[in-house]
Amino acid sequence: MDSFKVFYSFHYEDVGNFKANIIRNSSRLKCYHGLLTDHSIWEEFKAKNDKQIKQRIDTSELKNSDATIVLIGQNTHERKWVKYEIIKSFEAGNTLIGVHINRIKGKEGITRKGLSPFDRLGFKYDEEQDILKFYELIDRKWQVFKDLPYVENHKRNTVFVRPTNVFQRLFGKEKGGNFYKLSDYFPEYTWKLGEHNAETLFDWVNESHE
Repeated sequence: MDSFKVFYSFHYEDVGNFKANIIRNSSRLKCYHGLLTDHSIWEEFKAKNDKQIKQRIDTSELKNSDATIVLIGQNTHERKWVKYEIIKSFEAGNTLIGVHINRIKGKEGITRKGLSPFDRLGFKYDEEQDILKFYELIDRKWQVFKDLPYVENHKRNTVFVRPTNVFQRLFGKEKGGNFYKLSDYFPEYTWKLGEHNAETLFDWVNESHE
């Protein structure tokens, strides 16, 4: 593709320590490989309840994006709204990648790599209802993701499950099985200052899309 409308999913503490901003500003630079346009929620939404937060995400530019980049810091895996945005991106059919930002010097300098939310989210296919049920890893146990427990099984989803119970990625690779972590499907990268730029980011998204 020549361009992607990108939704960034992140923990707001990584905006405060400037790490997420580095990626955002890099994507604004001229990229000869293609164009990345930002469709994200950069201002933290001060909601009174979960319903309002869900409504804010559901009506955000996420629905008009075609790629989601999860910026993975030290505590990103703990933020349930990152998980919610990932599953909504899945439902929307977005290309999904993760980018670790621990190598970017923020207020606390370079930090250890954070746990991946892709490793802590999984799904399985319910053939009788033709839905994908989502789970999150809590205290080493897979539990139903209560904020979005399932999505309809549609070809427009990022992952479509054939009625034969065979999983098929957008690029056609097939894998059998009953339960999958999202890390089985979506790649992750580590951003390195001085090495990576807007073209790198575009290439990562484009490779996953293909």
